[in-house]
Amino acid sequence: MYWVVNIGVLLVSVAAVGCVVLVVYRVLQGRSKRRLLSRTHGVLADSPDFIGVSAVCYDIESVGHISELLDVEYPSYELVVVMDSRSKPELFQEILRHYRMMRVEYRPLEPQAALGVRGFYRSERRGFNRLTLLDQMEVFSSLSANAAVRVATYDYILPIEGRVRLVPRAIERLIMELSEYPIGSIQLVRSIVGKPLLLYARESVMEFGGFDRMAWGAIDRDAKITLYERLFFLAPSRHVSLAVGACIAVAVAGAFWTWHWGWWSLTLMLLDVLLLVGLFAWLASISTHSASEGRKSEFGAM
Repeated sequence: MYWVVNIGVLLVSVAAVGCVVLVVYRVLQGRSKRRLLSRTHGVLADSPDFIGVSAVCYDIESVGHISELLDVEYPSYELVVVMDSRSKPELFQEILRHYRMMRVEYRPLEPQAALGVRGFYRSERRGFNRLTLLDQMEVFSSLSANAAVRVATYDYILPIEGRVRLVPRAIERLIMELSEYPIGSIQLVRSIVGKPLLLYARESVMEFGGFDRMAWGAIDRDAKITLYERLFFLAPSRHVSLAVGACIAVAVAGAFWTWHWGWWSLTLMLLDVLLLVGLFAWLASISTHSASEGRKSEFGAM
């Protein structure tokens, strides 16, 4: 019976090592594509078969946050900001003044899309013509995504939470990946390193009836892409760092102790845990940033 346990532990270790090697390979592969992107930016931007992206943000923190999200060189890109003017009246008025937003008519085809919408605004300033502001009551927040989809211009929708930032040239990286497939064939793109990123095909969202109904498993395998690279910046978490450090310390101490007493199976299992925690720590390290680093870092840097 003992040898069966040893074989089982060995198989688990092989699987863990294989998983780590695969993830590291995919991450390094993504970095190689970003380096290639830095040399082919002009080709992407001038391509006649352009692919557009509409970023939708639901939790804007400041005018500076909007400026960061608008700082994208790719031409076929827009930002749709959804917020409640009564929950953040000062910030709402500041946005209207700073970007000279004017109210325009909002007439969606579906009556339910207008529920809770107080106003629809676009900028009078020529330099900010790709900024749209949707004033929607917070009580209808579950419908905000669908409302934003209906006012979006482009074929792909990128939801963005207020606590995260786009890495430099993240939009171009997504376009580069989509351009490798026939136009319109990809319905969903996700990045699983750091803060998960989901890029939805607009038509698919409309067909499914909303983001919450468009599950990963419901999409055909050939119509979705998984990326192993950071496309969102995350503020570093002290609690997560302490937890990871504690796990590593416990795993190292446990592995040494079990090795000392000759319990090889437990030693191997603890080394597997150490390997997986180390992988998590490495992925977290390339997915965090400070506010200053986020503005100064190069896209190819890891």
